[in-house]
Amino acid sequence: MLEEHELYLRQIRLHEDAEEKRAGYPFTIPLFKHFQALTLHRPVTFITGDNGTGKSTLIEAIAVGMGFNPEGGTRNFQFATRETHSSLYEALTLVKSVRHCRDGFSSGRKAFTMWPLK
Repeated sequence: MLEEHELYLRQIRLHEDAEEKRAGYPFTIPLFKHFQALTLHRPVTFITGDNGTGKSTLIEAIAVGMGFNPEGGTRNFQFATRETHSSLYEALTLVKSVRHCRDGFSSGRKAFTMWPLK
């Protein structure tokens, strides 16, 4: 098990100057209107909530902030059919550890809704 200081992404928080940028979507969603720093303690984090509460928007903003394509793929897989992601990534500070992430993959925010549930 990784120690907390060994996690690649340790904390997600809004920029200190983001207060003035909190107008319109996605800051109309209560989660982002009152967002507090999210500190990650484990290698796997589950984000749960009702539909429309901002889970996918947060995941997408983290992915874009980490250098991934908002539509999914690796960091080297950059394309766009149309811009559909929010500007939330511009307001986030992603606090990383000294660990270097050599590889990664993002499935994109829409991919989560395409998996059939039985």
